[in-house]
Amino acid sequence: MRSYRYILFILALLMSVSMRGQYNPTNPADPGVYYTLTLQASPSGAGSFNISTNTSYTEGATINLRAYTNSNFSFKGWEQDGEVISTSSSFTYTMPAHHVKLIAHYDYNPGNPADPSEPNSYSTLLLKASPANGGYFNISSGNRYEVGSNIYIRAYANSYYTFKEWTENGQVISTSSSFQYVMKEGNPELVAHFDYSPSNPADPSEPRLYHKLFLKSNPSAGGYFNIESGNTYQEGASVSLRAYSNQWYVFNNWSIGDSVISTSYAFNYLMPNKDITLTANYTYSPSTPGDPSTPTTEQASIYGMTENGVRGQTIYYPVFLENSFSVKGIAIDLQFPQGFIAQPNNVSLSGRVTGHEINVKDLGDNLYRFHLSGDDSFTDSNGKLFEVPVSIPEDAQMGQNYPVVLTHGVVYGADGSQTAVSVRSGNIYVEKISEDGLYAKFSYDKLLGRVKFTNLSSDKAVSYLWDFGDGTTSTEKEPLHVYSDAGYYGSADLPGW
Repeated sequence: MRSYRYILFILALLMSVSMRGQYNPTNPADPGVYYTLTLQASPSGAGSFNISTNTSYTEGATINLRAYTNSNFSFKGWEQDGEVISTSSSFTYTMPAHHVKLIAHYDYNPGNPADPSEPNSYSTLLLKASPANGGYFNISSGNRYEVGSNIYIRAYANSYYTFKEWTENGQVISTSSSFQYVMKEGNPELVAHFDYSPSNPADPSEPRLYHKLFLKSNPSAGGYFNIESGNTYQEGASVSLRAYSNQWYVFNNWSIGDSVISTSYAFNYLMPNKDITLTANYTYSPSTPGDPSTPTTEQASIYGMTENGVRGQTIYYPVFLENSFSVKGIAIDLQFPQGFIAQPNNVSLSGRVTGHEINVKDLGDNLYRFHLSGDDSFTDSNGKLFEVPVSIPEDAQMGQNYPVVLTHGVVYGADGSQTAVSVRSGNIYVEKISEDGLYAKFSYDKLLGRVKFTNLSSDKAVSYLWDFGDGTTSTEKEPLHVYSDAGYYGSADLPGW
């Protein structure tokens, strides 16, 4: 097996430090936008529900709702905005494109026993790969589900492995890598079996290298993506990509150089054996040709993205705000994956919110409420507000996304107004690291053309080379760089040895 000696290079592709924002949820509606469904019993204490009283869903999601009756009460009906929408204690509700409150009304009826139909029980679903490094899953092991519900499960094979079958208690239950599982009581454990099948029998232990995938919008204001530009992926990995269109733009195609590789805004890209840049091409097409100015309605959105890390590493998970009007504060709930250790008391603020204060409330179950406030409006109209240190557990599945769920977003306007806004959740992607334990990673903060880079790379690195994309470089560990002009800055490929 060949051995490698690396001098670590960090490519500072500055699409991420473009002075233009990536995220613009105004057109079309982002499929990752969540809205809050609030449930209330009237009178208070008259009953309970089969789901939490505050949950988040995307537009069009169908939710099975059920109201349970406490002793001395009888169910009457469901109300939304003053109108009765169902007189049945259980019904299916379709989530609209806004926050909503549903009220379950009860009549006081002394002597009426409690509803004998107690809430459905929940059970924990455990997933296991055999061998342990054979593959990973589309959902996390240890999630809880209602008994009798259908769960879509899919197993993905790692390099040099092929999927064989699913078993439960030693019995084969499916030979397909993906299937619908009916949840059982007793915390069932499902095992995905993989066969070792090296693509190169003569040297099965040869590691696959990792390379960076850069994403570029053409023109730069045309759109944004479901993942961050500059993420690192293993050779041969399948990366799910989506390009979203900003206001006044229509998606055309994906290209590498002058070659079109897909005409679909969403497709899976197979990672090559080098760093690569993909370009999403858009056409400017204003809906009112005589007045192509920005929309008159004011918009704001709080969002996360995909942040990469490795087992045992502490990353800094960023929260972003895109706003078309003056904002001087926000409130947002963040729920981190189970087993990940967040450090909410060590939050760092970005240059957008200099002089502001942040308060954090622990809501339990790895859920935290962040309240950022100050006397002055935030600078800029799109960008990072703060970062939360999060430690990735040593037993996290490599090659898997772990969701970071954002809910209950509120912004405080400079005029004193409070507005509930759309949110978009993100992920923490656990990378597979090379055999020698080296990896490159950084975060940044920008303000008025100055970008401060924080080095989060492996502590085994001994040298650094930054390419800022404007013809200048640096060998400092954590440089501060000044850009003369706003815009997109690309970077050249650099070898490692």
